Amino acid sequence: MSAVTHDIRLGALRISNTSDRVDAHLLRLRSELTMDGVGVAHVVLAPGDYALPVIGEEVSIVLDNGGGATNVFRGDVRELDCAALELRVAVCGGLGALAWIECSRAFEHAKAGDIARALVDDAGATAGTIEAGPRFPSYVLHRGPSALEHLRRLARLCGVDVFEDGEGKVHFAGPESKGTRHTFNVREHVLELTAARALPSRAGATVWGEGAASTKGSERAHWLPKDLASVSAVENSKEPGSRTMSREARSAWVSDGAVRTGEVAESIAKAQARARAARAVRGAVTVSGAPKVVPGDAIVLEGLPREHPAIDLLDGAELRARRVEHALGARGFVTRVEFAQ
Repeated sequence: MSAVTHDIRLGALRISNTSDRVDAHLLRLRSELTMDGVGVAHVVLAPGDYALPVIGEEVSIVLDNGGGATNVFRGDVRELDCAALELRVAVCGGLGALAWIECSRAFEHAKAGDIARALVDDAGATAGTIEAGPRFPSYVLHRGPSALEHLRRLARLCGVDVFEDGEGKVHFAGPESKGTRHTFNVREHVLELTAARALPSRAGATVWGEGAASTKGSERAHWLPKDLASVSAVENSKEPGSRTMSREARSAWVSDGAVRTGEVAESIAKAQARARAARAVRGAVTVSGAPKVVPGDAIVLEGLPREHPAIDLLDGAELRARRVEHALGARGFVTRVEFAQ
């Protein structure tokens, strides 16, 4: 295994094992990027004669295991924990900026991606992959919830995920949007592996909206029709295997006033069904350090023995990374990836 190099900038501080200028020495490091929360990193430094980082200062973490220097995390300092023998610095990623602001805005005939990009821009964050999604006749953001809460609500409605990469870019993308493909040989790279398949509690979606835009035109979209069939849609997916699940018993119900036409309802129902089907198999793999892996990337495992219990679940499958943790410490450099497929 190649020696691992690190180059960390904490504001004016530089922590590196490749540079002549070293302001502090690294004891351990952990960074996490996820589709189920906000990216965080914890940098632990040895005590020394250096100025403490300042809350809000920019942070970048670059690691290289021999395959090229990679920025695995970018954010800003959010917390300092000073102990006798170490300084612990908590860093928040790009999504953290959205959690600190509120928005008040109305959109007309805007796609979901346009709304998502506006939220990212308002927070001063950088947009990555932003899927277009359905076009809403109208969509309102009101004060109270943070920009991040608004973005996650929109993502849940559209069946996509919100996450950030190592450069701090914010992504709004679903399971069909695959990033870089990484292949790991079980005998050479994998330290731990778990996988499970479970029958989902809900498969498919029944979507209900509001308004008469589909039957009376956009100028009467605010009308409340007696029959909501024109602003509803059903999309039934399948459980692992081939048997179609009962629509009435297993469908997830979604009701949202932003759904003003049958076209939007149908688009959302299909996206919700795809998103739920993409999580039939869940698991995690720990490999020797792989700094280039980020959420949204495709993971392929090779070399599984034929007698391995997960062979039918994982062999040859492209697994979508949902959470990526890089750790550098006593165990050396390891990467843990939680995946779904």
